[in-house]
Amino acid sequence: MEKRDFGYALTELRCGEKLRRRGWNGSGIFIALQMPDENSFMTKPYIYIDTTGLQTNNLDAPKCRAP
Repeated sequence: MEKRDFGYALTELRCGEKLRRRGWNGSGIFIALQMPDENSFMTKPYIYIDTTGLQTNNLDAPKCRAP
């Protein structure tokens, strides 16, 4: 297995890839890079986690996007 570090992850995010990691509880969780546009409140790019597609039996698990 190839070892990947944070620098690798940042490069992939900048290329528009969505990333996930082993060990997160449930499938359907990923991180992505948001680039602001003219309608954004943010002025710099930021990484967010998306759990809206989370597949779990836990009814209390959050399904949202958060920076």
